[in-house]
Amino acid sequence: MQGNSLLKPEIKTEFEFGGDFRLLNDRLTLGVTYFTNEVKDVLLPIALAPATGFTNKTGNAATLENNGIEIELGGDVVRIGDFKWNLYGNWSRIRNKVTSLSGTESLVLAGFTGTSSRAVVGQPVGVLWGTDFLRDADGKLVLESGGFPQASPTESVIGNPNPEWRGGVGSMFSFKGFSLNVLFEHSHGGQIWGGTRGAMFNFGTHADTDHEVTLSAAEAATLRNYTNTIANYGTGASDFGYPYHPNADGSYTIRGYVTDFGGGKVVIDEAWYTGLGSGFGPVSSQFIESAQWTRLRQATLGYSLNSSAFRKATKLSSVDFSITGRNLFLWTDFKGNDPETNLTGPTNGRGLDYFNNPATKSWVFSIKISY
Repeated sequence: MQGNSLLKPEIKTEFEFGGDFRLLNDRLTLGVTYFTNEVKDVLLPIALAPATGFTNKTGNAATLENNGIEIELGGDVVRIGDFKWNLYGNWSRIRNKVTSLSGTESLVLAGFTGTSSRAVVGQPVGVLWGTDFLRDADGKLVLESGGFPQASPTESVIGNPNPEWRGGVGSMFSFKGFSLNVLFEHSHGGQIWGGTRGAMFNFGTHADTDHEVTLSAAEAATLRNYTNTIANYGTGASDFGYPYHPNADGSYTIRGYVTDFGGGKVVIDEAWYTGLGSGFGPVSSQFIESAQWTRLRQATLGYSLNSSAFRKATKLSSVDFSITGRNLFLWTDFKGNDPETNLTGPTNGRGLDYFNNPATKSWVFSIKISY
């Protein structure tokens, strides 16, 4: 990265208001905050010509607008003697938009040549950029003569990794010295590019490529895959194993399946997965997936020794024991391992999955001694 001696601090102008409310002798609490701000001279990486000897440099390249609302709520549901049950939660909805990029329309924040996360004027920060299938004015696929889709000649925004809203809800139970605290979190909406799935498609190693179908002799002679009719292929080994196996009755058993993109039945098999349907091919949009998730973020079981008899016998204030599990369960439709992860970590470039490690699952045991 090339140095830049002309960098200036980012300047944020913000307006914020809210309220903190406590009701029923503090048994119910509510906090609400609304904010809107503008950030000028945002620091972003700027691509450079290879002839400079550098790939990019950091510059004051953007102006952003942000606004959002955040809500926190808590309350004691039950208070009976030594037993207490408390519920708490939070909800936030944040929107942002790139309003200026110093004369350019988009800047690459992270990713690859075919698929990237970018800052694009008029769009939220980090939108996913790449090539879609060719479509008409109504959004319908424009098919080639064989009945397969085609790649669009231009790139565009193909997804948005920013969630519509995020929230969490937790519950705490306590009785005498015991306590149990459980927290669930949810991210609603947003999208992610499943680059891992795309790469595995190319080599026939993803579960979605594990299909097998037998075509009659007539089907094998008329149905075509991405490059030819099935009967004209014969047999052969490949990364997919046995893509075309002729049977004694003239039928063919193939590794693939039959579908219809709107122009008649076609065969999806190795020719498609290593061609236009590949993760290494030109069309990125086919691997855009929902990034929505819900997870059991944390569960803690604790016990505290702090009775007057204990303090008198040990001269200690308390001894607290706890066991905590984090990221114990994840519910998501994403076909990768974890939509909360990102190829480049906590950067402005988001929504990229390419053999990412999932979030760590952990158990923590602790003992706290207070004098």
